[in-house]
Amino acid sequence: MVTGGTGFIGSHLVQAILDEGDEVRCLVRKESSHEWIRGLDIETVQGDCTDFPSLKSVVEGVDRVYHVAGVSKATHHASFYQTNTLGTENLIRTCVEINPDLERFVYLSSQAATGPCKGDGLSVETDPCLPVSHYGESKRLGEEAVLKFRDRVRVVILRACAVYGPRDRDFLPFFRTIGMGIQVGLWGLDQRLSLCYVDDLISSIMAAGKKEIPSGEIFFVCDGNEYTWQDLGGTIAEVMDVRTIHLRLPVSFFRWSAGLSDFISRTSGRPRIFGKERYQELIQPNWCCDFSKAMSELDLSPSYDLKRGIAATVKWYREQGWLKQ
Repeated sequence: MVTGGTGFIGSHLVQAILDEGDEVRCLVRKESSHEWIRGLDIETVQGDCTDFPSLKSVVEGVDRVYHVAGVSKATHHASFYQTNTLGTENLIRTCVEINPDLERFVYLSSQAATGPCKGDGLSVETDPCLPVSHYGESKRLGEEAVLKFRDRVRVVILRACAVYGPRDRDFLPFFRTIGMGIQVGLWGLDQRLSLCYVDDLISSIMAAGKKEIPSGEIFFVCDGNEYTWQDLGGTIAEVMDVRTIHLRLPVSFFRWSAGLSDFISRTSGRPRIFGKERYQELIQPNWCCDFSKAMSELDLSPSYDLKRGIAATVKWYREQGWLKQ
């Protein structure tokens, strides 16, 4: 069973499970678009992780649960906790009550649950969690909800870093800006970050669902390298074959933009990608994590370096008309 199966990451996961010959059941909300899973041989059950009664039928009789659904942008902070925290607790509690023989519960968390790395090193799984956003805090509390049941069902938590690839819309504005010949950066800060191409994340999720590992294990997921936004922008420009100018803007510009974006979001009722939540994460100098534990215990090795992943993403964006040729 997959939650979030209609979304960017979840739809890739659904296809990967089908490719291995397994049956898939998806929990889908009434308002969800089925664009990426339309025509697939899957079972869909309408419901919502925040609606406890709707979860009973979806978890009954399944072998593994991949909980990928979550809210990463919202008009109000309460929405993060309603879905990412309460929704996660509802789901795993239902699994324990309705399907006690469940083989594995995999929770896709986020690097934001840990917060940025302190100093110049890499975040590791044993570091204390110090999130800097409501999104990160809601995912951290979601992890706690899962771990409360680690003695009753085998659970695994994956903390994904920034994920990109086909069907992703969060990175799309950055690609489009590069396509216009502009690389926007923060004045005085070369933020370091970890990245992961979506196919490598899917491989990690699948491995977490099958490998014989102790319940309650936590793994960071990335491609094992460190980047700056300049590295990312330069690779995109190279793949798109465009020449760019570097535009460095002061912190105050991004703070003002985030405030304006939040105001528009509240008045329109539509969540925005960039607001104060993302601003708080943007100004942190180090978002790099250590992939060595996942490589060792889940037997993983990234298949995509940055250039290959960006090339596959640009190709897909152009085929869909999301980017100009």
